[in-house]
Amino acid sequence: MTDVQRPMGQRGAVASLGMVIALGWLALVLTMSGEHAHTMTELDLQFLAMWVAMSVAMMLPTIAPLALAYAQVGLGHAASYVGGYLAFWIAIAPLAYALLAVMHNWVWLVAAWVVAGIWQAVPWTRTALQRCRITSNSDHAARSSGSLIAGVRQGAWCTVACLPIMVAGMATAMVVSPIAGTALMVLLTVFMIWEKRGARTAPTREFARTLRISAVAICVLGVGLIGVTAAVTWAGQAPESSGHEHHHQS
Repeated sequence: MTDVQRPMGQRGAVASLGMVIALGWLALVLTMSGEHAHTMTELDLQFLAMWVAMSVAMMLPTIAPLALAYAQVGLGHAASYVGGYLAFWIAIAPLAYALLAVMHNWVWLVAAWVVAGIWQAVPWTRTALQRCRITSNSDHAARSSGSLIAGVRQGAWCTVACLPIMVAGMATAMVVSPIAGTALMVLLTVFMIWEKRGARTAPTREFARTLRISAVAICVLGVGLIGVTAAVTWAGQAPESSGHEHHHQS
């Protein structure tokens, strides 16, 4: 690639990646704002659509610098890398669905956030984050044995680091209002970008301490949102129950 072609290709890659991410967010918002599923088939399709949209909208921004590094080698390399990354996230949809299937009530949702918080503090999460860390080193892309395989491998490491957060976030977004769900997804995306960047720039001991703090923050965020939603739901049902009781007494 010539010096003239390189910046043009880079701009095209930035525009293409930005458009894909924007479409992912649009699909995610529309999915969360749609009607609730009435049959198992509709529920399965709704889950799959939401999981794909989340993978595109929330996970692609976390690997954007490396995807753009592959674009310096060639747009085809960047497309293969992103395709392999998304393919892995979509392939684990059945696992995410199985985890969501056991969350029948508020207690399970709270437990999901506690697990997601604890997960951030365990050693293998730190290792996974360091493996799927954000980097803009195009030499790594140029030396890669295969962009598609590299994308799949990156997806695997990111899954180890981020799957509990994604599952807890999705389970919560399905029971809160669309506005609250969208805000939660944005916050989680920013958090995942931050922790992947921190895995590259911060010393190991400092980063481990930061992850322990973030574990508490994740628990407080998720449990707090669930608590507020449960309180609002209960407050809305209480007058209705009182009205029915008064009607029966009459």
